[in-house]
Amino acid sequence: MGFDLSLTHEYAEEAKWDTKAAESGYERAQFRLARLYDQGLGVSLNKATAVKWYTKAAEQGNADAQFSLGVKYYRGEGMPLDKPQAFQWFLKAANGHKIGNFDFGIAEAQFNLGIMCRDGEGVTKDKQEAVKWFLRAAQNGDASAQHELGRAYETGVGVLQDKQEAFKWYQKAAYRGDNMAERKVGRFYEEAGNSPQNRIAAHKWLSLAAAQGDEIAAKERDSVAVRMSAQELAEASRQAKAFSVGEPPSTNGLPVISVARGVTTRPPLQSPSGEVPVTVLNGIKQAASREWPTDYQMQAYKIKKEIAAYKELQQLSASNVPTDVFQRIKTAAVDEWPEDYEMQVYKIRQQVKAYQDLQR
Repeated sequence: MGFDLSLTHEYAEEAKWDTKAAESGYERAQFRLARLYDQGLGVSLNKATAVKWYTKAAEQGNADAQFSLGVKYYRGEGMPLDKPQAFQWFLKAANGHKIGNFDFGIAEAQFNLGIMCRDGEGVTKDKQEAVKWFLRAAQNGDASAQHELGRAYETGVGVLQDKQEAFKWYQKAAYRGDNMAERKVGRFYEEAGNSPQNRIAAHKWLSLAAAQGDEIAAKERDSVAVRMSAQELAEASRQAKAFSVGEPPSTNGLPVISVARGVTTRPPLQSPSGEVPVTVLNGIKQAASREWPTDYQMQAYKIKKEIAAYKELQQLSASNVPTDVFQRIKTAAVDEWPEDYEMQVYKIRQQVKAYQDLQR
């Protein structure tokens, strides 16, 4: 899919206004301008200039900029590679602030810290510290961190081995569409015992992983299938087709893992209300893949931000703005940024504020 030339003027206009705001010290505009230079949208692609604006925004406490700057140091884009500096910026983005039990640190930064502590990149290798960061990111909903935490509990690396906890975190990641976690959950059910319920659950989860291109899962699914009746295969297929991204069963409802056999099964959970529709989620994933085709870390970051923006978009209301005006603003934002929910939210807020300023 080629770049839409009709957007060139809009990106250039956005860059013009963001430049004025950024030069005035507005950290959000500095971050947005950095992204435009980073991707060459409306301005000439310039990683060094992107780093300049990421740095200005990061130094003012913009967590998104701190995370992006960490990525730049980690890769050596627009600056020399410096993993200790990457660690420090990820640390700032990861810590954010807490209100009660709510953690407002960036989950992707927390996950990156876990990886760096686990592998000794830019910091002394520390498996236990890695698990702490994976846990924070996992509690913030990061599927990759949930998978890593499941693996830590399964293998007993950095934490006491606990197959029940391993299954819990693999399951959380699987319900968020992580294909490796889907394969792991399928294996847990396959190893739980040769009952119809276990075979159906194993086939379902392995099928979901295989549908994402996991060839290992496909082979394991086929191995399970030869032991299944036509009725069981039909039920497994139905459950796989009905699956939608959401939250897994509550802790009290988790399958019980026995010492000898593994897990028991239970009816599949239906996705709770308020989750992102599968069609929307697939569109977000495809857009992230096109934007960052060889960078899975940035794809994960983009998907996370877009999901949050999509949910925020559903909550926006026409407060102090006539309904017809708000609807025109919203329609224009969607038309301008059809695949970027974060930009839609930003544009709507910007336009609503401009309209309110005109009425004063």
